[in-house]
Amino acid sequence: MELSLSLSKKKASILGMLAFFSGCEAEQKPDEDSSPQIVQVEFSCDRELDQWILRLDADGWTDGGDVVMATENRIEIHTMDSIRARLDGSADELLMQLSIEASPDDAVSGRASGFLCTETQQAELSMRVAIYDYDSDEAESDCWEWGPEKDFSPWDYAPCERVEPPESARAN
Repeated sequence: MELSLSLSKKKASILGMLAFFSGCEAEQKPDEDSSPQIVQVEFSCDRELDQWILRLDADGWTDGGDVVMATENRIEIHTMDSIRARLDGSADELLMQLSIEASPDDAVSGRASGFLCTETQQAELSMRVAIYDYDSDEAESDCWEWGPEKDFSPWDYAPCERVEPPESARAN
């Protein structure tokens, strides 16, 4: 009885592995002649969670991205990671979540921001997001800016298309 139970477990395990691997597809690289473009950005600040959240949709695979948050006196540069990419390379979703620190000195790139979630702070915040080509040498493929105009060139960032995110995508 114990032997047949052991064989049944092995058969079930093998069948499970076959089912798993039969559902896998080979990775397909996106068209190398096209660079991913930003389709949509959602940016918000959750006061209850003390957290900045930025979601970005692109029309192709990316190699991640950067988010620059700046005021007259302070600049923070954070990374965005892909959280959901289509197998065929036709879309990518990137996410940045930052906790908010009471002291700007406690900000950590990619993890925590020193910008508070206040109306005054949000009105002063200049934003820049950029995405990178998949399998590239770190060349930006697209970028957007919004908020008060800011010259990001001292940090080696090229000018971007100025956009006004939809009302639902603004920090609130």
